Amino acid sequence: MHRVFGQKEDVKYTDRQGAYLIPMKNGRIGVVQTDQGYFLLGGGIKDGESDEECIERECMEETGYHAVVKQKIGSAESYYKAGQIGFFHPIQTYYTGELLEKAQEPTEAGHRLVWMKPEGRKGSMYLEMQNWAIGEGLKMMEDDSLEIHADDFALSLHASQDILACLRAGRLDGISILTNMSCYEECVRKFHQERKCWPKQPLLTVHLNFMEGHCLADPAKVPHLVDREGYFKISWGTLFIWNYSPKKFRTIKRELKEEIKAQTERFLEAFGRDEELRFDGHQHTQMIPLVYQALLEVIVEQRYRTGYIRVTREPVRPYLRSAGLWKTYRPVNWVKNILLNLYAPGMERALLKKRPSWQQENRPIYLWGVVMSGHMDADRVHRLLPGMQVQAAGKKRRLEILFHPGTVLKSELGKEFCNQGANHFHISEGRHEEYEAVMSLEDGQKMR
Repeated sequence: MHRVFGQKEDVKYTDRQGAYLIPMKNGRIGVVQTDQGYFLLGGGIKDGESDEECIERECMEETGYHAVVKQKIGSAESYYKAGQIGFFHPIQTYYTGELLEKAQEPTEAGHRLVWMKPEGRKGSMYLEMQNWAIGEGLKMMEDDSLEIHADDFALSLHASQDILACLRAGRLDGISILTNMSCYEECVRKFHQERKCWPKQPLLTVHLNFMEGHCLADPAKVPHLVDREGYFKISWGTLFIWNYSPKKFRTIKRELKEEIKAQTERFLEAFGRDEELRFDGHQHTQMIPLVYQALLEVIVEQRYRTGYIRVTREPVRPYLRSAGLWKTYRPVNWVKNILLNLYAPGMERALLKKRPSWQQENRPIYLWGVVMSGHMDADRVHRLLPGMQVQAAGKKRRLEILFHPGTVLKSELGKEFCNQGANHFHISEGRHEEYEAVMSLEDGQKMR
């Protein structure tokens, strides 16, 4: 999203690239007050700086606080005459984020951090473009208690095209991306080619995959995970058994760390390092202690800024209260639900206990989409959504609704689709049902 303010005249302008943060705290917006008026936190980008580095430096200078950058809001440019500068052309990029702990007193004189009520900010910023940026940021942050999420982007070209169609329609808040399938680079190219035209930008999550496709780490460093050609040869059950094997635990964890780092680095190469990382796992493998311990160690060792790790914890009560739907759920999915829910409290405790001092806390969520996996149809989603929202709100948790709206074509099932048990699901009609359910959503949240 990009806006242009002012009218460009036939004169020479001074260009200035800048990056700015819109932090929220207790329902208020953090801005800087100077003798001239109110400004967003941030400033001009120095040579060699990324947007994130610029914001962190400027926030430290202006407020003395460490800052964390989250999601890009958009950008704007303006043409106007600015006092001693003359004809000025600022080009600014805006992000949501937070101010963390205070590390020092501000080093820029005349700058005072002010927390402003959203309803009182209208028109209060010195620059019109920053008034617009706050408005767009507030729209993004208005209701983040619900996320409509699609897994399996870059599983195959056709599956990814289905997900791109959902993004074009503005129906998704986030997607999980597989980085180790052969279609990855083409899917990333299509993503970047289209993203500027979408109604909103999705949250991006690394979809760690040890179930199918080719490893990204050196095959010699992950021999237990892959076959001679480097394709994954294990299942969820294999990892489950290794989790309880004292002889294998350390060895497998070391191999998982190699692959986690390789998959994460490939994601960062394609999508940049300016925003916090988000992690989950293909087929919910991140819930197994062996896997999430490996992930947490990689995050600390590589100092990955991480804002989210999915804890698959699904509410049961709304299902029980809808007795008329009981027979529509697959028994095997109930077993998955019970097992994952048993693992969830331990994982939440581990995320809290092992969180490094420079990392913010993982926000607790409920994930809805296990019991109905493969059949998240519009009718049942509509019937169960109010109950799911009530339970999530009662427990002060964010509700993430998980869909698999991308269908793999039979012709795409090549050697890399080495998990035969999953292939039926990849090509099933249920995925098209989930695509239709996502497309029936209004503004990514309400059913039509």
